[in-house]
Amino acid sequence: MNQPNETHEWVDPDDAPEADEAWFRDAHLYIGDTLIKRGIGRLPIKNTKEILSSRLDTDNLEPD
Repeated sequence: MNQPNETHEWVDPDDAPEADEAWFRDAHLYIGDTLIKRGIGRLPIKNTKEILSSRLDTDNLEPD
């Protein structure tokens, strides 16, 4: 039988700090999907990676 984890203390989400003026000042500002003002932190990156498939001759892979 599993023992309850007594070291983890539950935190009520209603106890979260209020969003103050600084939080809104430092946030990204969007209108629809368009970024109007960049806040503090890294921009959200959409998937910038592309799948690449390559076939190489083994002669090219082995050292001379």
